Amino acid sequence: MKKLKYLIILMFSILIITSCGEITQPCNHVKSDWIIDKEATCIGSYAFYNCTSLTSIEIPTSVTKIKYRAFASCRALNNIYYKGTLTQWNEISKDTNWNWAAPLNCKVICLNGTCYL
Repeated sequence: MKKLKYLIILMFSILIITSCGEITQPCNHVKSDWIIDKEATCIGSYAFYNCTSLTSIEIPTSVTKIKYRAFASCRALNNIYYKGTLTQWNEISKDTNWNWAAPLNCKVICLNGTCYL
């Protein structure tokens, strides 16, 4: 059983992260496409670590921090859809190795343009 230090509610492929925390074990069981709730402010350490089926995720502008290895080893991740601008994306605090071993050709698609990991 996964030990959670924050509440995650899963309904209709919408992931709601209510506060920063950590998932203590890898999550290989997730679906391929996810939407993080617009009230989430942080994506915790190892939140999607080694999620081999994760191909895309939508991140709202309410997220201000992405913690250590949140998307590490997500080798199928192709697109991160960020609901804000490139400037807002760059202002998000991202811990070291937040995207370790994720594909370098993964796109971050923002309202006004695209960048790569």
